Amino acid sequence: SKAKYSQFDFNNTNGTWYMIDGYTRPFLRSEYSTTITNAHQLQLIGMNNTTISTNYTLANNIDMSELQRASGMWQTSTGFVPIRYINMTETEKPFSGTFDGQGYTIDNLKIANPTNAYNVGLFSIIDGATIKNVGLKNVDITTSTSTNSTGALVGQILDGTITNSYSTGTVTSDVEEGYVGGLVGDFQKGTINNSYSKTKVTGSTSSMAGGLVGRALTDATISNSYSDQSDPGYQVSSEDGWAGGLVGFNVGTIRDSYSIASVLVTPGEYAYAGGLVADNQGTIESSYSKGTVLVEEGFAEGDAGGLVGRNSGTGTVLKSYSMATVTVKGNYELAAGGLVGYNLNFATIKNSYSTGSVAAQGEIIYAGGLVGYNKGVIENAYSIGSVTADSISQGGLVGFNNATDDKISNSYWDTEKSGLITSAGGTGRSTVEMQKVAAAFDSKWDTSIWRFSTSDYPRFVWEPSSAATVNITISPATITYGSGIPAYTYVLKDEAGNLLNISDCFTSAPAINSNYRLGYRPGNYVISVADRNNLPWKTGYQLGSVTDGTLTVNVNRSIESAITHADTHATGQSSGRNSESTLPVQQSPASDGSGSSPVIPGVEVQNGGIALSPVTQSLPDNGNRLNIAAIGNLTGGYSLTVSNQA
Repeated sequence: SKAKYSQFDFNNTNGTWYMIDGYTRPFLRSEYSTTITNAHQLQLIGMNNTTISTNYTLANNIDMSELQRASGMWQTSTGFVPIRYINMTETEKPFSGTFDGQGYTIDNLKIANPTNAYNVGLFSIIDGATIKNVGLKNVDITTSTSTNSTGALVGQILDGTITNSYSTGTVTSDVEEGYVGGLVGDFQKGTINNSYSKTKVTGSTSSMAGGLVGRALTDATISNSYSDQSDPGYQVSSEDGWAGGLVGFNVGTIRDSYSIASVLVTPGEYAYAGGLVADNQGTIESSYSKGTVLVEEGFAEGDAGGLVGRNSGTGTVLKSYSMATVTVKGNYELAAGGLVGYNLNFATIKNSYSTGSVAAQGEIIYAGGLVGYNKGVIENAYSIGSVTADSISQGGLVGFNNATDDKISNSYWDTEKSGLITSAGGTGRSTVEMQKVAAAFDSKWDTSIWRFSTSDYPRFVWEPSSAATVNITISPATITYGSGIPAYTYVLKDEAGNLLNISDCFTSAPAINSNYRLGYRPGNYVISVADRNNLPWKTGYQLGSVTDGTLTVNVNRSIESAITHADTHATGQSSGRNSESTLPVQQSPASDGSGSSPVIPGVEVQNGGIALSPVTQSLPDNGNRLNIAAIGNLTGGYSLTVSNQA
């Protein structure tokens, strides 16, 4: 405490020392800088009302390991002190400057149960501030006292902008009725753009928990952002409250965003769980969810949906979809839907769809492929997922409809895939009938929004065309290396390790100079060399080792496909020299007989091998075909990121 340092000058205006009583040792105020290079300078941002309104830049990565050293400046039990939080009075101001991380990261940030901390995060509270270009890695934040809002980067945003920022690690709040998010706890006004969280988020009783944001109010906008809690052990959870993959409770606007999350609500009086948003009273547009939504047994009532648990107030879902699976196990009354659990009186679902399965158990269950219980408007929507429930109130599209018949219009479900021929609203169709061109499907569906095909269900224009996720043309690289290359074939497996039929995945077998189409929706796939233990070799070119590659397809409004090809190493003799290449390619002698370098941008030959670096190429405007020149074949240690902003 400061009492131990009675001879130190702690004057807040011109003193020599700065100390947060009970949490830190004294810092020299002379350490302060607007160019942040270490943890001390980061803490000193909150030194006074002048420093809290100044602009800062991060000059390098910062490792916060000192927080856990007994010899360090912080109490090891509590860690870093949120910037401007302690006993906030009317004369103390929130952070209102600019913090530019310049692409650098802050690692191992720990904050543990600070007393009287109403808002907890790297920044406790901001108002009129901008935070950009910064990553928080391996955060460990816990609150268990009077904290209202908890987030990795910011506890509460009164008004502000966050852009190009992210967090990873764990954020846990044991505070009842609190707001907890992977990046921000409570978001009242401003913009979060191009940001994400891969943070395990855990809320307490009656809390609002979100993978990115706990609560977003009317003037809050989230765009081009996502949350990913798909890794084992990572999830967004709340006890007896709200849990959403991206946002717990939303009254603002969410667009061009998505969540790949495991969402869980554990037993209590009520539960609201959604793959993207638990309770939506705002606008969700051009967004999607993928993952799992689980409501455990023991609730009196609640709502669970693949995209939204409860769409209430004037909540609106537009041009959005869900691939999430929904499972509810309630003791009494629950609504479960592939897209929305409960669509209330003045809420609207328009131009949206769901493909995930719904499984529900309980005394009173309303289960539907699209909506479990409906009182609002459903227009131009469809569902294809299976529906199983311990209730007579189940339907292929809608489980129970408490609205007038005209509130559900131009909407359909697949009777074969759902396993149901009845619904409380909409029209049932066979799989063939669901896959038609626009005029035959429904003339009232807008072709500027939807894309139609006879081999796939309707998809959005901003999604890849038809059944294809990416179309790729591969041409050979040109390099002389040895006298031949081994012949081998490929196999493709899904995330579960199931062997996929090549004819289902490609328009033709993947090979040199062939066009092929990935026919599967977003997901992770493994590319393997078949019969890898008995690979042939030819003179001068012996295959040494093979490891599996991966192909990951993520679809947001922009198409982001990360392709990592199998890493195949070859060794042998070529023109009298030892050579090693991480990318076996088709050989093509140059005119002078010496061979030529690959024509892949950013790739060069070094000592007979190929040094690889990522290449980015925009997709054409129609998002339909990607031409990648001179990659070689599917094997080789090559990473490629492809993006197209629609």
